[in-house]
Amino acid sequence: MAIEIRVLDGALAGRVAHFDKAVIVVGRQSGSDLRFDADKDLDVSGRHAEIHLIQGRYALHDLNSTNRTIVNGTRLPSGGTIEIKRGNRIRFGVAGPEIEFLPMGSQPAGVKPPSTEVRIAAAVQKQTA
Repeated sequence: MAIEIRVLDGALAGRVAHFDKAVIVVGRQSGSDLRFDADKDLDVSGRHAEIHLIQGRYALHDLNSTNRTIVNGTRLPSGGTIEIKRGNRIRFGVAGPEIEFLPMGSQPAGVKPPSTEVRIAAAVQKQTA
């Protein structure tokens, strides 16, 4: 299942990333799937957290990060895991960058989800039909 991650603040604010894999590694370390700026996003640990797809559901697992992981304002315990859903906001560190988590539904591997403009146009057309 593909997901979209929107970076809401921090050095990468405004970026949108798409993934279609079972495990997404988040951190400042090279090799992270969602890699934050190593010089500016200092609240993010090198390997901060992982997002796992398990039987059609997503779970966020904190990798014993130094500055913790916060989901919708609630701090995960160090090493903790929580189920995450569409629209959840995840902050990496108390003053670190925040993302919005948006599962896209089931799509074949290698197929990019439609652009925001295409999705908005479809929604407008549906509402005004």
